[in-house]
Amino acid sequence: MNRVWWTDGGTACRRVSAAALAATVLALGTGTGAPGPVGFSVAAGAAQPMAIMTTVACVEADERGAFYLVYATEPEPVSDRLPPEPEPTAVLGGHRIRLIGTLDEFGVDRHVGRKVWAKGLLIEDETERRLNVVSITRLSPDCE
Repeated sequence: MNRVWWTDGGTACRRVSAAALAATVLALGTGTGAPGPVGFSVAAGAAQPMAIMTTVACVEADERGAFYLVYATEPEPVSDRLPPEPEPTAVLGGHRIRLIGTLDEFGVDRHVGRKVWAKGLLIEDETERRLNVVSITRLSPDCE
């Protein structure tokens, strides 16, 4: 029998069949947010797909090796499969967004001090905005 582990959000773990877990989740329904067995809860509604967002900004690194988009424009959703690349003279904004994801793969360190066009999944919370990078393109060799 196919078994999976799940947690109640605390220290207790249970080993149950995948079918039993699926049946429990389905029995709870969606959109209720009601607690399930031992504190297991179902998020209200189904997960919604996240839009790829795009912004023009300058890349900056801090002393710990984290990378940021500074002077970033307000991120906008990508509406075309192949959106047109912004001009090198594109106006910058006033936002700061931390870059996350496979940054080495995209060579983000080579873009420090340069104007870029970045695309990715935008994650926002009370403390900061983060962009999980899926594409980064140099627009200008400097940040003007």
